[in-house]
Amino acid sequence: MAAHDSAGRASLPTVIAVAVVAYAAGDAVHELVGHGSVALLLSIKINAVSSVGLQSLTSSRLLSASGSLANVLAGVISFLTLSHPRKSASANYFLWLFGFVNLMNATSYLLVSALLNSGDWSVVIAGLNPGWAWRVGMGLSGTGLYVLSIRWAAARMGNIVAKGALDRRDLFRFTFPAYIAGGVLLTLASVFNPFSPSLILMSGAGASFGVTWGLFFIPEMVRERTQSLNASPQEFSLSWGWIALAAATGIVFVAVFGRGLQFS
Repeated sequence: MAAHDSAGRASLPTVIAVAVVAYAAGDAVHELVGHGSVALLLSIKINAVSSVGLQSLTSSRLLSASGSLANVLAGVISFLTLSHPRKSASANYFLWLFGFVNLMNATSYLLVSALLNSGDWSVVIAGLNPGWAWRVGMGLSGTGLYVLSIRWAAARMGNIVAKGALDRRDLFRFTFPAYIAGGVLLTLASVFNPFSPSLILMSGAGASFGVTWGLFFIPEMVRERTQSLNASPQEFSLSWGWIALAAATGIVFVAVFGRGLQFS
């Protein structure tokens, strides 16, 4: 099938499919790669883990920080491996979106924990005095890093658009549908979480719709960077491979990871 429909747009089903995989993978990085692996390394017994959190018998500053740190590492690696000439348009888009979702997740956690005095980073600073100063510093750091993540994401997207890896005409299509698809996925999975209904709002909708709104800044920022662009973009065609992967990912993420993996 052609890369663009009659209106000259990238394949929306493929965009949504890539977003489903990117958002699910970003959540798994936080909970499984970050919290899960550190819990195992520290020999901390895990009771259950799901898309909204990990429940363990004990906690530690490192265990609480590990989810965000894993997101930062995943985001940086993704951005640094972007725009290889052999990558397809959909692969470049996945790396960009996966990287940005991870960075938005990690940096926003600092701000949310500072404002609500709850969540991972409230555990990290628990007992440190003066508490208000740590919260203010954490909130300011989170805000600053979130803004820097948006600027870096715009620069990386501008770079791959300039190289013809993605079409600048589709910038809105690469952001808004992804925001909706990812938000719906994480919120739906959180409905089945084994911990608390309150986490549907806090760690489902909050960690998706509330965290990744930075995507809305990208189209205009990238347009400003690529105004004189004349590069011929790669095709972003309908991909049944991405659609099949997204379907399988979505089912497992909601029905298995959303319900939680029990270890006791």
